[in-house]
Amino acid sequence: MSELRTSTARKAINANTALTASKSKVVQQAKLMDSQGTAWYAVKYGNLEMITKLFPSQCNVYARGPVGENVFHIAMLLNTPSTLAIAKYLVKLYGKTLVNTPYQERKFETDPPGQYEGETALHISVVNHDFDMVKFLIQNGADPRARAYGPFFQADSALYYGEFPLSFAACTGQKDIVSFLKRHGARVNLDKDSNGNTALHMCVLHDQMEMYDHLLECCGASELVENSHSQTPLMLAAARGKLEMFQHIISRRRRIAWAYGPVTSYSLSLRELDSVTTIHARKGASVSSAVNNGICIDEALPRPGAISTIVRKGHLDLLAEPLMQTLLNSKWQRFGKTSFLIHASIYLVLVVAQTFLAWLHSSRTLFNSPARSALEYVSLLLLAVVFTIELVDLVTWVQSVFARFRLLQSDQYQYCPPLYVIPGEKSPAIERKASQNFLSRFMSQPSRALGEKVEEAMGEDGGKGGNGREDEVRRGMEGRE
Repeated sequence: MSELRTSTARKAINANTALTASKSKVVQQAKLMDSQGTAWYAVKYGNLEMITKLFPSQCNVYARGPVGENVFHIAMLLNTPSTLAIAKYLVKLYGKTLVNTPYQERKFETDPPGQYEGETALHISVVNHDFDMVKFLIQNGADPRARAYGPFFQADSALYYGEFPLSFAACTGQKDIVSFLKRHGARVNLDKDSNGNTALHMCVLHDQMEMYDHLLECCGASELVENSHSQTPLMLAAARGKLEMFQHIISRRRRIAWAYGPVTSYSLSLRELDSVTTIHARKGASVSSAVNNGICIDEALPRPGAISTIVRKGHLDLLAEPLMQTLLNSKWQRFGKTSFLIHASIYLVLVVAQTFLAWLHSSRTLFNSPARSALEYVSLLLLAVVFTIELVDLVTWVQSVFARFRLLQSDQYQYCPPLYVIPGEKSPAIERKASQNFLSRFMSQPSRALGEKVEEAMGEDGGKGGNGREDEVRRGMEGRE
């Protein structure tokens, strides 16, 4: 408990430190934009004439501000007609390299990402609902798979939009931009953020039902894709308690079995709704042996369904959905009722036997009777049955929890790509190599001087008598003989 409190306190301190640092950098950014005569000042006030004088001769467009931005990002962020005109002018001057330059506060790859790390002009134009600017940037080489992975865009932030421009557009309900990005290289099912969420998962988190249908019907999205927590969109809706999205996904999956006048019968697969024991689990194979044989850990375990997830997370309002009530009633009548009666009967017989056994123990005349011995044997047998049932359930639960924990631990990672090479800045690898070369040259100087002295000494010995040292060795050997 103390370790948990310590880690929580450290996280709180780190969050407060990051927030304070972010505020100070925003203040620095505001001061920079108020500096007259600079490109930042010209962009802030939309002075295109001043920009044409400063670029490309007098200023470096790739110069970074306090949060890793450049003047092009500021022009996109302000989103006024004059600043957008400046942005287009800069794109025509510098082309694809400037378009794909991200917010980059890091200096080395090992540095933690900045607050807005990875965000590009394409992300900004998507958030601004500017379809024309999106098309302009794509036509000028914008990468539709760029990732905004800074803390400002992570899952614990209010602006968690899924890192990719496609996910940004899906979260904000822009069907035209989603279709456009899909046609120009965005991958609906393969572009996953640091949590493994695709654009379809993001629609669930942001209650975008129309966008959810659009991705499935027009963009080829799949409802079977899982995130890092092995959750499909349906399972994610169940885990987050998204009642409307949960009902919407279920209603999409049902199919008409037959219709007779006003009566319609639907069929619906129980996949993901109910726990399904896999083939490996039915055969009795252990989880460890399945994993050692190259079988995915998900395939070796009974998969938790939406019902168990809803109960575990406490979103019981989702069980009020008519289909879920029908499913629960059916499960009760076919399986639960029989299992409950068997368990209840065993416990009831055990309690009755223990009661009579206590009465026999209290009577001196009946203590040595055959009835007491018989009841003791019956009680021991019932206790063994109950213990076996509980032990099997406990072992199964522990195995599933441990395997699921291993899966979650293996899927957690921090996305940290290589640094974007900004023109005019030396790559950290090149700087490191240059420093290593300098150190190697510096360290080799004494050794070279020492080598030269040794060579001079050897030369002097050779000048005096040819192989003088060899003669000395020979004379020594002759003396020993």
